[in-house]
Amino acid sequence: MATGNPRNKVALAPGRSLMDWIRLTNSGVDLTGVGGRRREVTKDELARHSRPGDLWMALRGQVYNVTRYVEYHPGGADELMRAAGADGTELFDSVHRWVNYEGMLSKCLVGKYVGEQSLAKSLIRKALGVGGGGGGSSGNSLAPPPGPASLRPPAPAPARPPPRPAAGPDFDWFQSPQQLHLITYCRQPGLTADDVSVRLTGRRLLCRVYLRDSVFTLHWELPEDVSPDAHTSVSSAGKVEIVLEKRRAAQWASTGRVLAGHRTSTPLAQFCPEFVSFVLVERRPVSHDTRLLLLQPPAGCSLRVPLGFHVFVRRTVCGAQLERPYTPVPESVGEAAAAAAAAERQLCLMVKVYPDGVLTPQLDALRLGQTLEVSEPVGTFRRRPQDVAELVALAAGTGLTPMVGLVRAVLDQSAEAPVRLVTFVRRQRDLLWPDQWAALAERQARFSVLHVLSEEEAESAWSGRRGRVSAPLLEELIPEPARPGLLVAVCGPTAFSAACSRLLAELGVPGQQVHVFDG
Repeated sequence: MATGNPRNKVALAPGRSLMDWIRLTNSGVDLTGVGGRRREVTKDELARHSRPGDLWMALRGQVYNVTRYVEYHPGGADELMRAAGADGTELFDSVHRWVNYEGMLSKCLVGKYVGEQSLAKSLIRKALGVGGGGGGSSGNSLAPPPGPASLRPPAPAPARPPPRPAAGPDFDWFQSPQQLHLITYCRQPGLTADDVSVRLTGRRLLCRVYLRDSVFTLHWELPEDVSPDAHTSVSSAGKVEIVLEKRRAAQWASTGRVLAGHRTSTPLAQFCPEFVSFVLVERRPVSHDTRLLLLQPPAGCSLRVPLGFHVFVRRTVCGAQLERPYTPVPESVGEAAAAAAAAERQLCLMVKVYPDGVLTPQLDALRLGQTLEVSEPVGTFRRRPQDVAELVALAAGTGLTPMVGLVRAVLDQSAEAPVRLVTFVRRQRDLLWPDQWAALAERQARFSVLHVLSEEEAESAWSGRRGRVSAPLLEELIPEPARPGLLVAVCGPTAFSAACSRLLAELGVPGQQVHVFDG
């Protein structure tokens, strides 16, 4: 019996849903297997717990006993066994970096992972007060008392000069008594206003510029108050200018005090976003089980989302902090100019509600005026729409969301590229915005849309396509698989994305011309 969530890779047994796991973690049962007492775990000890019924793994320097979690894992036991008795950080990040595992596995924490370090070295480190994750003494400690001088730490090595920061955008500023102008020279043509986010919290100013392969940060505390409404402009050459209106007309001696992360560049895949509290201002129905949530940012926050990027929504449920990714969409398929104007005022999320889910019923129950934590944008999609010669978008269910902006961008920025959108749903009532897509196809000769239903009743009036993604369908959609400039975008449940990737490879579409959005 499945849990009802199509994103699960395996069918979970009854009583093994995420909510059931949360109940178990709150029941008081010892899930650590070591009595709940934190300990240091070496590589050798970790490796001894590598089989079903006794399964530990390390994630970002911490060791978790995931023995009981195996039967609750949506990816199945085989996925967890790939990191059994080993450091699973790299594997975890490659599959679902967004999952808040610290909250999910907090009651399974065994202790700190010390890697190659032997137990003897661990004891010596404790005796010296080095590492050990706590520093304080305990009556139960295995560490011997500080001993002779031979155990003293060695003299510190000569200080090395700090590494030079990697070359990044240039920054400059100028002012008048009324305004402060902040300028970043990114030297990257093709940047848009959606690639720049500005957030003012009191006098704290945080600016993110999403570049081709990194996020550039400006972060400081201004010396005086400014208006919360910042004006941002981006030139065709990649010059970003932010203009702030001063509350009091005066010349400033500086832009203020530099804060952590100022003028740093972080690779897109390693960027850790901050969260902001948005207010739910409107809820609209999209289908029988899908809603459009319109969220308003706080004053001073201009959180724009780059094309193909997503945000995380965070909510605490039964004491566990849950996060899920959502790709913001415009309020409608409508005209690009109207969508861009609306994006400056609010964030729109399309949410499919699973009745037996944990997070989505909570989102559906939000009342107007309540707040929801939303992260800064994250993602790795950096294709320029004007470079696309042909777009084929394959979307299953709410995997449609990243395609909305992508379809519009290619139609608006590429003069001749044909655009084909194929949506895969179970039944006709599951279609998302079918009338709007049909209207767009009537206005845009280069655009076509095809809906494929997999479980529509045989006696229904549906006269369109039925079935699932298949080789014959893709051959029909992509007659020239090796065409330069072709982009095939895929988004949906894990099984759908895997099937599309395999079929596209068999068809001969080069891997670099396929982008699979995280489901």
